[in-house]
Amino acid sequence: MEENNESESGTWYPLFNPDVMFDKPEFELGMIFSNRVEFKKAVQSHAIAAKRSVKFTKNAPERVYARCKDKECGWKLTILNLNDEETYQIRDYQPKHTCAPSFKMSVFRQDVMDDLGCDVSKDQAHRAKRLALKKLEGCPDSQFSRLWDYAEELKRTNPGFTLIVGSVEDDNGDTRFNRLYICLDAVKKGFVACRPLIRVDGCLLKGPHKGILLTAVTTRKTLKDNGF
Repeated sequence: MEENNESESGTWYPLFNPDVMFDKPEFELGMIFSNRVEFKKAVQSHAIAAKRSVKFTKNAPERVYARCKDKECGWKLTILNLNDEETYQIRDYQPKHTCAPSFKMSVFRQDVMDDLGCDVSKDQAHRAKRLALKKLEGCPDSQFSRLWDYAEELKRTNPGFTLIVGSVEDDNGDTRFNRLYICLDAVKKGFVACRPLIRVDGCLLKGPHKGILLTAVTTRKTLKDNGF
């Protein structure tokens, strides 16, 4: 928030800046919006970023209510019109989502059709979702390219820490990430007190780059102790 607005009582309130805040909007009590359309777009952007489904339970000239579609979730947002002007202010805000992240494609399509008044195909919705997630979470390829920097920083800040980055060379001669081994110093010391038996638990990774996350598991030498 780069701007503030002063009320008649002399109190300063934050202004919503659409130029910098639409990607990941951050709301707070007292925030001022230029109009209802700006507020609704901000709420829709929040729903995409938070992976939640949000609905407008009231959309009147004098006030707008927004709530999470999960009936058990406590997230809600209310704005009121200021003195019959175009501007609106947040008067009630519960910022915490108590529901699990979920953004169904059918709900997304219906929200877009209700808002824009046009039909949206499943393919269009999926393409829009991929573009939105890429903008919010970044490109996986560029994130993988930073793994070597991440490894060096971990080695610098964690004495005794072991981290090995394995790479391969592709057909173009470029270095590509292949595998990663991590072992914390505290884990090394803890294994000394464990039984000489190691189990490996695997988890398949989803996303554009598939893989497997393997974790070494063992148990303490005494039966009363938990797994390690």
